[in-house]
Amino acid sequence: MKIDGKDILQEYNCILLDGSLGEVLKYPKRKTVQYNDWAEADGIQPDISEVEFEPRHIRLSLFFNYGSKSGFLAIYRRLIAGLTAPGYRKVTVIDGFIMELRLNETTGFNVPRIIDEGENHVAFTLDFIEDNNSILGVPYPVDGINLRGHCSINDIDFGAFGAGFDEAPGEILKYPDMKEPFTDGKSVYLSTINTRHREIRIRLWMLASNKDIFLNNHRALFGQLASPGLQDLYFNATGDTIPVYYSECTEFNIGKWSESGVAARFSISLIAPIASWIEAGGSSYVKLLLDDDRMLYISDEDGKLLEVK
Repeated sequence: MKIDGKDILQEYNCILLDGSLGEVLKYPKRKTVQYNDWAEADGIQPDISEVEFEPRHIRLSLFFNYGSKSGFLAIYRRLIAGLTAPGYRKVTVIDGFIMELRLNETTGFNVPRIIDEGENHVAFTLDFIEDNNSILGVPYPVDGINLRGHCSINDIDFGAFGAGFDEAPGEILKYPDMKEPFTDGKSVYLSTINTRHREIRIRLWMLASNKDIFLNNHRALFGQLASPGLQDLYFNATGDTIPVYYSECTEFNIGKWSESGVAARFSISLIAPIASWIEAGGSSYVKLLLDDDRMLYISDEDGKLLEVK
């Protein structure tokens, strides 16, 4: 890891702890999408012509090992002075991938014993914020895996990205919630049943034979998911194509990171504005009536009494 071009091992005698890499690769959360939500229509009408991301928190954990109290304190103060200097810090965790970050806070201090003369071990986390995020081109995936045909995004098989489902995508079978029906205070009118938009949470894994291929396919996959407009998410299990837009990456964990192979697991949240692949609603007119005695009557479109509760 480098901060403003300085290697942290050589400059501060510290190393980056495992787990920090996932923070770098976790895709930023999309800013709240503005939308119209008409009571008489299914789903929502979102404005997804542009994509903007929220500032991203990146938490990097460091480990220090010093032989003297004075040595540790001097280096620690120098590190903090550099991190809190005016302007953004240029931080490199992955070779060739420079992030412009600002320090937000230091957290999670782990000091096994009081800092004193002799060997000192200290670990803590730097919480950085990346203010500027954008989609910098969308490359095509390369050297994927042989597992194909289960799902695709914009007609590109997930296997082409080296990705697949970590668990069965039961989320796609979940029926969307119902919108509140029209009521005049006494009657609830169910002549038309409308559904809300829905969130689809998917847990994925991704494999690659080396770091360069992984980074290319990572950028390619999220570039497809987070592009402006609606993206076509297809599931072979149901034979359905669901128009969705990207919301956020809720977690990202690296299982292996080496020149001989990379493995990761992560979760994403997608929004389906309209459940267009499900037949929702009906033509029957049903009316609920509540009288002064709190009796509930259910009648059909001809006024025929169906049930009394």
